[in-house]
Amino acid sequence: MNHIPIPHPMPPLPDWQLEIAWGALSLIALVTFGTLLWQMAHAHRVRRILRCPVREIDADVTVRLDPTTGAPTDVTRCSLLRPSHDVTCSQSCLHPPRELHLQPGA
Repeated sequence: MNHIPIPHPMPPLPDWQLEIAWGALSLIALVTFGTLLWQMAHAHRVRRILRCPVREIDADVTVRLDPTTGAPTDVTRCSLLRPSHDVTCSQSCLHPPRELHLQPGA
């Protein structure tokens, strides 16, 4: 008959090992939560090259999008401004004027 060994309970961990384990788990949870918050805050932002109608040159801009329609609603950064996050212009690059298509004889 085979002898089946009886499992022995693990000895308890010392306090310093428990503190390290809880600290590591807390750090992992904090980093995960912070990453999720950052992604949610930046989920509706995209970088685009838009033509500045005031300076008449291209600008590298970060645009906030409407979450329901996907249309650009706000410029959050612009490469033509210093500092780039201080967007104080009229943001007319988001809504360029439409060209008029006149029909002959009209």
